Amino acid sequence: MIWGFGDSFTWGHGCRPGWGFGHTDSPIHEYYIKHKKEGDKVWIEWLGEWLKEDINNVSQSGASNDKIFDWVLDNFEQIKENDKVIIGMTSWARMDIPIYKSWISIISMFEDRGEKNLRNFLKNHISEEKLWNTIIDYQYFFSESPLWKDRWEKRFNFIIKELNKKKCQTITFQIQDPIVLSMQTIWQDSGIFDYHFSFAGHKRFAEILYKKFTIPSNLI
Repeated sequence: MIWGFGDSFTWGHGCRPGWGFGHTDSPIHEYYIKHKKEGDKVWIEWLGEWLKEDINNVSQSGASNDKIFDWVLDNFEQIKENDKVIIGMTSWARMDIPIYKSWISIISMFEDRGEKNLRNFLKNHISEEKLWNTIIDYQYFFSESPLWKDRWEKRFNFIIKELNKKKCQTITFQIQDPIVLSMQTIWQDSGIFDYHFSFAGHKRFAEILYKKFTIPSNLI
C-alpha cells in the first residue's frame, strides 16, 4: 500500500475533481476541464501504477499540519510493514479552529494574498462575523513565527521514526522545498493562475519519488 498524507499538493488540486478527502463534490477546476488528457494522473497515482501497489490518498486542499498529523495518527494502525508512506507538510501558518463541533483549517493570509481573501474565506466557512477579527489578528501577529516550523518538524520527525520502526518506507516533503518549487505549475502550463503542479509536474514529481523508493539510500 502507498499512503499519501498532505494538503493540495498531495491531493492533486487542479488535476482531480473536488478538493480532497471527503469533499469530492466541489466545482471542477478549469485546468482539469480544459487540459486533462487520457492517461494523465497525479503523482501518487503514477506511483501506484509503476510500483504495482494500491494507493490511499488521505489529503485535502487547504489542510493544516494539525489535520495532516491527525490523519496519520488515525490511520497508524492500518499502516503495515513494507507500506510506503509519503507525508507532505504544508504552510506552518495554517491553523485549525474548533467551529461547529469540528475543525476548520484556516488558510494563512500570508499565502492567500492578504486579509481580503482571508475575510472571504471566513465568510464562506464561519457565519459568526464577530469571530473573524479574532482569527485575522491571530494570523497576523502569531502565525508566521518560526517556532511553528520547529514544533511541526519535531512532530513529523517523531512520527516518521515510529513508522520506520514498523519497517515502512517513508518520505516527507515540504511545499516550500526547492524540488517542489521546481515542478511545472498549472500557471506555467496553461496560463491559468494556479501554483499547484500541472499534469507534467505531477509526473515529474512521481519520477523523483519513484527513484527514492527504488534506491533505498535516497529515502528521507
